[in-house]
Amino acid sequence: QSLAAVASAAVDLTPGFTERVVVTVQPASVTAGTPFSPAVTVALRDGFGNLCTGESSAVTATLGNARGAALLGTTTVNAASGVATFSDLAVDRAALNYFLNIGSPGLFAASSVSFDISAGAPSRLAFLTPSSTQVAGGTMAPAIRVAVVDDYGNLVATASDTVDLSLGTNPTGATLNGTIEDVGGLPLIY
Repeated sequence: QSLAAVASAAVDLTPGFTERVVVTVQPASVTAGTPFSPAVTVALRDGFGNLCTGESSAVTATLGNARGAALLGTTTVNAASGVATFSDLAVDRAALNYFLNIGSPGLFAASSVSFDISAGAPSRLAFLTPSSTQVAGGTMAPAIRVAVVDDYGNLVATASDTVDLSLGTNPTGATLNGTIEDVGGLPLIY
């Protein structure tokens, strides 16, 4: 003999205690100073992976494998309904294999996938060696090195701009002689 099925009253399930930060939208490779798109997003979840919709804790992102680079933008945001979105994070230095560490006090932190930052558009010239006092007719040592860089000082190795070097203040009417040589994207003047 079979028994008839009986429906129970509605049961509301709520998430357990918030336990961990989970990266739900990973950072993508971009150029220096450009915010990640789409924005890096994390969720605050319980031990079963449920979104803790009542969470509004502060969540902080730091740059892993930084090697002197800075993480730009708003690095601490409050979660809303258990989700924190970092809408303006960017990195200032071009390099490979960065990652983000993202955490909230008392919770297990998360690390993002690795990403690369490339140089932005050429924006200016930068002297890589300081000028020094030279003897007339002598060879400048060290050689003057000038590079094309982006807004953050990253070498733009693909730049094909022409670089003209001249003497600024020149009360004696001296001339600048030498050879211009491109060495791996760095014009070398000697």
